[in-house]
Amino acid sequence: MANLEQFNVLGRFVSVFGNKVIPARLLRLALVGLTLFVLSLPADAEPIVAEGGAADPEIPDFVFSSLYSSNRGVVYGVYEGRHADLVLVAGGFDSGFRSGMVCNVRAEGNDIAEIIMVDVRENTSAALIRDLKPENVIVPGQSVRIKTVNL
Repeated sequence: MANLEQFNVLGRFVSVFGNKVIPARLLRLALVGLTLFVLSLPADAEPIVAEGGAADPEIPDFVFSSLYSSNRGVVYGVYEGRHADLVLVAGGFDSGFRSGMVCNVRAEGNDIAEIIMVDVRENTSAALIRDLKPENVIVPGQSVRIKTVNL
């Protein structure tokens, strides 16, 4: 349990990161410096991302995207074979898909089919239809998400 002196900014010491103790005078000096820096910025400075949502052309798009895969893709075609139908998915390793994963195909917010990934490339995948309700059809544009279990 921390003692009260660690939380008193006007006291002699202030605890900032766990057990590291920083003198309050140094902390106040850093806050004054940060305030002066912010106040010295020009009021008409251009933001990194424009108000219309368009990024600065000098900054690549991946800077503003997530580091984590989206775990979703989009159906871009269905190949009807003699023995089985293949679902072609726009999304592969980059989207978090791996061979053998079971995924749900969604249309209008409802799961209409289960597919199993059989071939996954960098940004495309092929899957076999595992379970399709008789009244539903898989068409291009429907979303594909990795099936997860809710505990």
